[in-house]
Amino acid sequence: DAKTKAEATMQEEMAKITGGLNLPPGMKLPF
Repeated sequence: DAKTKAEATMQEEMAKITGGLNLPPGMKLPF
């Protein structure tokens, strides 16, 4: 399912971004 795969990829990218910014896990971003 393309949508599920896209969502999984998005979550992985967000994890990289938030991890790189040293944000606490679960912190809500304004987007």
